Amino acid sequence: MQRFCAMTYFALLGFVFLCSCAYTVPQVPEGFAQYEKVKDIKAISPDGVMYRVRVEDNKPYAELSFWKEAYKNRMIETGYTFLRESDIKTKKVLKGYLLELTAPVGLQDYTYLTVVFVRDKELIIVEAAGEVLKLKDRRDAIIKAIRNLAY
Repeated sequence: MQRFCAMTYFALLGFVFLCSCAYTVPQVPEGFAQYEKVKDIKAISPDGVMYRVRVEDNKPYAELSFWKEAYKNRMIETGYTFLRESDIKTKKVLKGYLLELTAPVGLQDYTYLTVVFVRDKELIIVEAAGEVLKLKDRRDAIIKAIRNLAY
């Protein structure tokens, strides 16, 4: 009986270990270097394009349709220029909303690409920002990383 309990304990311990290894952090786009390994994922490209993934509380609780409208309206009201929008999904079929905007920063124009996903009581927010032409060159890698998020 004692041997059975020990075997069960080690089997359970192994299962927990394997489950913890199965969790993967969000993918950083190709050509980016991750510079902070905390709850938020932060990365930068050699040409200064920033990338971040963070999780926030879904407060007040709302569905994706609400966040689409609220987010777009808020950003345009604060002075960003609308560029494009689309729906996007992660590899685990979490549905999201992609919004791209532009704004002048000093003497250059910058693109701000952001995605919001609603997962129960959490919002998963992905942001990328950089000078217009530099972000345009890295857009495909950013979109690929977003689609490959482990959510």
